[in-house]
Amino acid sequence: SSFVQIISLLLGPENGLKSDFIDRVKAQIEKKAGEKPELHTYYPFKTECQELVSVLRNTSLFSRHRLVILNQAHEIKKKADVELICEYCKSPADDATFIMVSDNYQIDRRLSAQVPKNNRQVFWELFENKKRDWINNYFKKAGFTIDKEAVELLLELVENDTQDLKRECERLALYLAGEPRVTEEKVEEVIFHSKAENVFTLFNSMVTGDL
Repeated sequence: SSFVQIISLLLGPENGLKSDFIDRVKAQIEKKAGEKPELHTYYPFKTECQELVSVLRNTSLFSRHRLVILNQAHEIKKKADVELICEYCKSPADDATFIMVSDNYQIDRRLSAQVPKNNRQVFWELFENKKRDWINNYFKKAGFTIDKEAVELLLELVENDTQDLKRECERLALYLAGEPRVTEEKVEEVIFHSKAENVFTLFNSMVTGDL
C-alpha cells in the first residue's frame, strides 16, 4: 500500500476544528488514492467494538482505503472493548485510517497510549478574539464584508464552537446572497428573529391550510 498507516486521537470541545482536521485527512487520502476513502462513523452506544475492528481489518471491495471514525471514544470503558481496540492499534491495517474522537480532554489511558504522541491533539475552545478572526475570515472568503457590531452580535447569539458558528454563518451568507455587507441588523433579523421549523411546529398551519 502507498499509505502510511494513521491512528489519531482528537480531544476537546472545539468540534469545528476537529471536523476541519478530519476533512484534511479525507483530502489527503483522496489525493494519494485517487478516490475518496470509504467512510465509517461509529458511536460506542450504537456499535459493538468487534464490528468496528472488523471493518478496520477487512479490506474493502469498493475502495482502496477506509477511514474509520470512533466518536465519543471516552465511552469505551469495558475491559474487553479496550483490549480489542488496543490489540488492533498494535498491529493496524495499512489500508485503513482510524481516528478516535472525544469532546473530553482524555480517554482511557490504555487507548491513548496506543496513539503516537504526535497524532494526539487537543482542540481547546477558542478565545473570543480567535472566534472574531474566524468569523471575519469566513465572510471574507465568502465575498462579504462584516461590520464589527455584527461580529459581536454573532458571538453573543452563538456561544458554542466554530461548528455552530459555521452553521449560522452559512445561513447568513445564503440569506444575504448578492449583498456585499453583513450588518448588525441583518444578523438580528436572520439569527435572533428566526427559528427552525419542522412538521411538528408547522402542524396547525398545515392542517388549516395556512400557507
